[in-house]
Amino acid sequence: MRVTIDIDSNRAFDVLRSWFTLRAITGKDPIGRVSSSGTGAHILVSGVPISQQTAIVIRRVCGDDYARIAFDEESRGKPLQILFDEKHGRRAGIWHSDVENLIHELCGGRYLEGN
Repeated sequence: MRVTIDIDSNRAFDVLRSWFTLRAITGKDPIGRVSSSGTGAHILVSGVPISQQTAIVIRRVCGDDYARIAFDEESRGKPLQILFDEKHGRRAGIWHSDVENLIHELCGGRYLEGN
């Protein structure tokens, strides 16, 4: 099963926390992209041998959008864990296997300020 996380934040800390928590829990290396809004990120891993209910618990721990989780818990027979490639005419970014590249695209170097 895949586990998808939708982070509604462009703070490097929030993305890093989700990325490394997901990796620690699943033992898989995530991939991630900037969401179509440009103000958040999508993170996912595939091939995790877990149930849908366990995936929901992992998503909560990793900071997934609560509305997405509630929708998936209430959905019967509908696709789950949807990440939009395009929303309101804007496309999501390219998938990155390196969290540093994802953070750079999302934050544009702002995470380096103050060092």
